[in-house]
Parts: sequence; structure tokens; C-alpha cells
Amino acid sequence: MRIFVSVVSIVAAACGGSGAPLDAGSDGGVVPDAGPRDWPLAEVPSVTEPEPGIAREVLSIPVSDAPANPTTGDDTPSELDRVRIVRFSHEDATEVRAVIVAVPGLLGGAGSWEMLARHIVRRSIDAGEPVEVWALDRRANLLEDLRGLDAAEAEQNPDVARGYYLRGETVGGEAFAGFVEQSEVPYVSEWGLTTHMADLRAVIDHVPAEHQQARVFLMGHSLGASMRSDPAGASSRCRCSVSRSTCSRRSARCWRSTRPTRWRAIARARRCSPP
Repeated sequence: MRIFVSVVSIVAAACGGSGAPLDAGSDGGVVPDAGPRDWPLAEVPSVTEPEPGIAREVLSIPVSDAPANPTTGDDTPSELDRVRIVRFSHEDATEVRAVIVAVPGLLGGAGSWEMLARHIVRRSIDAGEPVEVWALDRRANLLEDLRGLDAAEAEQNPDVARGYYLRGETVGGEAFAGFVEQSEVPYVSEWGLTTHMADLRAVIDHVPAEHQQARVFLMGHSLGASMRSDPAGASSRCRCSVSRSTCSRRSARCWRSTRPTRWRAIARARRCSPP
């Protein structure tokens, strides 16, 4: 590539070119470098319609305070003592048959469930028995800087996100601050299983207690599958739980059955014990 560029430069010079054709203006002058681009800030509505008849609503739910870091004494900021759910529902339904609480895997979030959640709601609407899916964003998801992604979605242009996160471009005059270092958030040491299970119970408690056993279902993937397995009694409030996991080489029978695709999601459901 360097040889090709050099040859082009030599030919341009021999023909009397300026040597900077990409920067030349219409009057023959050189256009100055405008610097990193500033993209407009996106105003993200809390309720959207991803497809006809289906509403997507983003809700923030307050939860109990996480313990302080026992070594440094740093406490979780109040704005992070919350979880976020993305609620998928029939936009005209006043009553629903069931609520499915979807818990993502270790590196996932509510967005992991987007397509499946919409499909479940659509099928339930077609069947005349609408259900809702509540996709969970854990506390750690609240540390994510979504400024570039929101702007890219609003502009329908992935270059906005690439520019913001990788090229030093700004959105609404602000640049990406970089990835969060462990030393900046010492309080996350206490965001363990006990804290996350308490957060999950707080989400379930947004359904009236008299309906939880009959109408709430837990659905989990990977880490979320482990969280729904009742280590702290969360699923005892629900009718049943479903997990979705991946095969391992240690299961020869599973491994053989999944060739040539090699991987298969295994869903299993169980009825929860009463509280």
C-alpha cells in the first residue's frame, strides 16, 4: 500500500499536481483540518415502539443499599443503588396473563433479550393472551457510557459510535471518558451474589404479591440461569423458572448431538416450590 501511494504521489508531481488533491478546495486552496467531529446529542425517549403494537419502556427501580467496601469504606453512590429493566409489552393491553423476568449472562444486559422478548410478546398477542417480558440490566450496566450508541441509533449511522468510542469525536460536546478502572469503583467489590439476588427480588416485588406465584416466570441465560436457580429464594416467589445454557465438551452425549453446529441451547423448566 505504501509503494502504491508513493507511485501515485510521484505521478501527480510529474503532472504538476499539488501533491494534496484530497485537501484542495474548489478554488485551488487547501481546506484546513476541521478536527474531530461533534455529533448531536440524542434525546432517548423512555417509551418507544420497536414494532407495531409492541411497546418498549425503560424503567429504573430503586433497590436496597449495597454494603460499603470493607477495606476502603467506599459506599455505592445512591444513583447506582438501582437496577434498570426494559419492559416489552402489548401497547394496548390493560391486563396480562404473565410477566417473564429475563436475567442476562455475565457480560450481557437487557439488550441481550431484545429479539426474543419481542417475539414472545408478539406470539402472545397473536394468541390473544398477552404477556410482558422484563429484561434486566444489573447495577454494572449502569456504569456503561451509552452516549455514543444512543447518538448512533438516533442518526442511524454506526460511524457515530465508532467516532465517539475510538476516534476521539464528541457527542453533544462531550468526549468518551474511557473505560472504568477498578480503582475508580472500589464499591463494586460488594456487588456479589447476595446483592444481585436482593436486586432481583426487588424487581419481582414490582408485581403485586398475590400474583407472583401465579403469573411471574424467571428466565435466565448463563449467569442469569444460575441466578434463577433459587440460591437466595428469589424464584420461590414465582411460578417457575427457565434456564438457557450451552453445551460443554464434558458432556459427550450433548457434544455428539449438536454436531455439526457444535452448540445448542438447552432449555429446562421446573415448577418452583411455594414460599
